[in-house]
Amino acid sequence: MWGQHGPHTLLRCAGCRSVYLAEPVAVVAYQGRYSDASFELPAATETSLRGLVTGAEEYRQTGRWLDLGFGEGGLLTVAARLGWHCFGTELAEASLAYGRNAGWTVSATPESDSRFAAGSFDVVSLIELLEHVPDPSSLLRSVVGWLRPGGVLLATTPNALSLNARLLRHEWSIIRPPEHCVIWTAAAARRACAQAGLSLVRLRSHGFNPSQLVSRFRKSGEDFTVRQRNAAALALNMAFTSNPARRGVKALLNGLLSVTGLGDTLKLWAVRRS
Repeated sequence: MWGQHGPHTLLRCAGCRSVYLAEPVAVVAYQGRYSDASFELPAATETSLRGLVTGAEEYRQTGRWLDLGFGEGGLLTVAARLGWHCFGTELAEASLAYGRNAGWTVSATPESDSRFAAGSFDVVSLIELLEHVPDPSSLLRSVVGWLRPGGVLLATTPNALSLNARLLRHEWSIIRPPEHCVIWTAAAARRACAQAGLSLVRLRSHGFNPSQLVSRFRKSGEDFTVRQRNAAALALNMAFTSNPARRGVKALLNGLLSVTGLGDTLKLWAVRRS
């Protein structure tokens, strides 16, 4: 056993060292999520997302980008501004309404929606989604089906071997069963991509949010909420993107985190094999 989080038992895979729920879980209902969301895109977040979208330019052929679980739509907003034809999936009604108003093609049931044609997308993105899915292998097979040969999967997900995970263990605010079913490792990502028919192009671990560690030492025993973590991450991102010198420091730190494998987030690019 890796840890206990309320009534939920967490186990660690002896092979890939990912952390997962011991008991089967039902899919968490997301229909009411984002009902009070602002759908605003902070400048610092837009800067980060613009770099992500620009990095996918070499894969543009059809010009179609599919973001699964697009949430508040930040990534698709940036992709649309850079000329991509945007498609998205969500269960949350507020997000679907926002996407339709933005002119994107959106659906809660893309598997049965003819607008989401197989083999037609240059990019499929999974931004902080893999950790929510009880059956990620099935999801990755669907991703491969939507990608054209040579198209790219872009995914981010929390890292079970990050510095925060090592120090905070099941107290890390990322550990949120049953909403988060699996916390991945680089080894798990490599294996899952290979099994799904994807060739891994790049895999990095980036970002470190020290706010929960600081809070733990200052306020022993006090819960650290997801809202607090996200607010602290945004503030940190704003600080490190405010000028070229700080952006250089951020790149240097991310390089170090990637080399050591201690970053909070795994970022991977993987291409569908022909």
